[in-house]
Amino acid sequence: GVNEIVRKPFKREEISNAVKRVAVESELVKENARLFEEIQKREKELTVLYNNLEKELNLASEIQKSLMPKNDLHFGDYRIRYIYKPSQNIGGDFCDILEVDENNFAVAFADISGHGIPASLLSTMLKVYILNYGYDITDTAKLTETLNEDVIRVFPRGKFISLFYLMIDFYNNKMKFCKAAQESAFLLRGKTDEIEELSTEGQVLGLFSKIDFPDIVNFEEKTTDFHNGDKLLLYTDGIVEARNAEGEFFGTDRIKEILLKNKDSENILDIILNELYKFTESEKLEDDLTFLLIERN
Repeated sequence: GVNEIVRKPFKREEISNAVKRVAVESELVKENARLFEEIQKREKELTVLYNNLEKELNLASEIQKSLMPKNDLHFGDYRIRYIYKPSQNIGGDFCDILEVDENNFAVAFADISGHGIPASLLSTMLKVYILNYGYDITDTAKLTETLNEDVIRVFPRGKFISLFYLMIDFYNNKMKFCKAAQESAFLLRGKTDEIEELSTEGQVLGLFSKIDFPDIVNFEEKTTDFHNGDKLLLYTDGIVEARNAEGEFFGTDRIKEILLKNKDSENILDIILNELYKFTESEKLEDDLTFLLIERN
């Protein structure tokens, strides 16, 4: 325990310097002990903050899930199912199903730019807008155009939405739809086993206002028949852009192959998800993932 050695005969200056060095070292030991206690205290505080944050995120996730529509819905001969897999417990993928009236239902299928809490908050705002307009505006292109103006006005700059909005008259079996930079939907014809890619003209929401750029912004509505045995698949780019260890994308061709191969299966969505997991060799996704199936039987 000796820190300093003073040899005889000693000098006053030597003793003074030795005492000073011992005092400094003693203070350093005390300071190190104080800092260590402070670090331990901060670690405990960080642990509490982390646990609270995790609880808040779990609560936010439950709230977002509660805002999603009920799964496995039926309208006349039509059945609607979906799978929603956010990459961070909460995310920016969004879908909603509206019973517009006794003969029509609508589906909003969207992808908000970004991930996590900001994207989930914006998806909640989008749901409010769709509920405001979805029951009154039956022209899908007009509704999309209206949503675009609200997104530009309210959303933070640099936040965009891709959307596929459709309405099905389940009495006359007619479908009208409008696509705003969302992935093209796949319509599998039950009688011919042909897959039609449904697409329309339309830009991402939140980029340009039709008021300011009337020649650039244009949303288009198209219509088609929905025959008995047909199946419509909507999906976000989270599945298309998922990559394996070699960097290869899952792509749309694989989705089509799975859809055709399992057209008579009751578990098409689960099969697609499992094939994706096999392809990526992981159930941890880099992007939010949602796909929705509408079938008429």
